[in-house]
Amino acid sequence: MLIVDCPELKAVVDRQFGLVAYKQAAELGFTAEAIRATVHTGRWRMVLPKVYLIDPGARFTGLDVEQKRTAAGLYTAGLGHLSGLSALAWHGVADLPAHDTVLMLIPHQVRRVSYDFVRVQRTRRFDPTARQAGRYHVCGVARATADACRHLTDIDDVSRLVGLVIGLGRTTVGALRTELAHAGSSRTRPLRLVLQQFGESGGSGTIVDSSVHVRWK
Repeated sequence: MLIVDCPELKAVVDRQFGLVAYKQAAELGFTAEAIRATVHTGRWRMVLPKVYLIDPGARFTGLDVEQKRTAAGLYTAGLGHLSGLSALAWHGVADLPAHDTVLMLIPHQVRRVSYDFVRVQRTRRFDPTARQAGRYHVCGVARATADACRHLTDIDDVSRLVGLVIGLGRTTVGALRTELAHAGSSRTRPLRLVLQQFGESGGSGTIVDSSVHVRWK
């Protein structure tokens, strides 16, 4: 049995940029066999484990940015918090380093692994300033910047990113230091070193003029 026209399913999919989770389909009464058969015909396409794109079309070339965020939210059962460079892009910060992964913070008890374009990071402390955005939450700029710095491999890039968000007025040195105080020591040394430069320079640090395009390595 194939899954065809269903008004209830269409309502869900329309809210989720063409995506649906296995659990949502099952709650609408569709069996595992029907879901498998529909995927087999190409009417649905699995983009993440138990997350499907409806009617991808013969010329499907990949998900767009918001579809990736929504798919990541569905993959993390609506509990994931978008962070890092992906969250900064959501906030409208331009001139970011190139990135093709979506960083999602998840509770320690949630069993999910990084898969394809989704990178999961377990945390015991979620950003209290995070906001709801459809099927996922979005961390504030300070937390997103701190998490992004954890995954940048070049300290010069960390310095540029910190200078960029501060120069744009999107966060402060104090807010970043608060994030560091809660972050522990895992992969935080580059950000600590950069913030020390801000302290030594009277709080100015390496400020990036928001009108200048930032060059990343």
